Amino acid sequence: MEKRPTHRPLAPASVTRIVFSTMVLLAITAFVIESIRRPDGDWDAWATWTLRARSLFRGGGDLPLAFSHILPNAGYPPLLPVLIASVWRLIGCDAVAIPILVAGLFATLTVAVLVSTVWLLRGPRWGLLAGIILLGTMQFMRNAEQFTADVPIALFLLTGCALITIAFEMQIRPGPTLALAGLALSMAAFTKDEGQLQVMAAMIALLAFAPGGRAERVRTIGWVVLGAAPVGALLVYFKYRIAPANDLVAATTLSAAVASHCRAAFAISSLPANSQEIFCYLTGGVYFSLARSCSESPSFNGGISRRRFGLSVP
Repeated sequence: MEKRPTHRPLAPASVTRIVFSTMVLLAITAFVIESIRRPDGDWDAWATWTLRARSLFRGGGDLPLAFSHILPNAGYPPLLPVLIASVWRLIGCDAVAIPILVAGLFATLTVAVLVSTVWLLRGPRWGLLAGIILLGTMQFMRNAEQFTADVPIALFLLTGCALITIAFEMQIRPGPTLALAGLALSMAAFTKDEGQLQVMAAMIALLAFAPGGRAERVRTIGWVVLGAAPVGALLVYFKYRIAPANDLVAATTLSAAVASHCRAAFAISSLPANSQEIFCYLTGGVYFSLARSCSESPSFNGGISRRRFGLSVP
């Protein structure tokens, strides 16, 4: 009787690699198709970032002109427009392909930083799983295809958090590593105004939950602030010397100030009415809960005590 050949099932690690590779190919395909369909991106791209980049390129690098108060969101930091305009100046024309390549580069680096960091700290399988989750997040892919500034902010915040985690867990030159983390966080603040709020939240979290006593936490904050100082100084100069005054602080009368703050409060209160925002908030909460529960599992962290980092389970 002829013996049937036995097929060895794929190992879980092989399945993870196949799924990750498939997700990467699908993400690249979707990005290329969307870039061909809408080469100028969405509103945030062509009405804010690319518009200012073209003003810088065609206006000879005139920052006050490119960030005039007559344009929407005129006070936003200049990192993305300056980056795109600099590449245009190198090649000698404002090719529409450059913002597409810049957006694709930021999305690729975000996936690479996440996968490599989790790979380094928890092993290759967990790194690839983290990449699968990120590539399967609809809002991340949508923001990447629309060339918005949310993906660059995500990259810089992720890089800062990754370096802080590496400094705490691996203890490899923690001081310089924390300084690099501060540099990455400051780049998020130099990308969009929302990044400045997120950086302040990260500083408060470090001060409250960083490992060690009060002196060690102050030292940690000192290293992070040292790394953030150069870009922070550029941001302060831009805000006070180039960018127009913010609507919330530019009012000259009490009634105008109250009206500005009421408009801001109404805008904030109306955010949950947007189903996409609700989806993002819920997805972020689920991912945070999943990451926390996994990090506190002994089988996940390889026996590393979480009490050392102030994350012990009660």
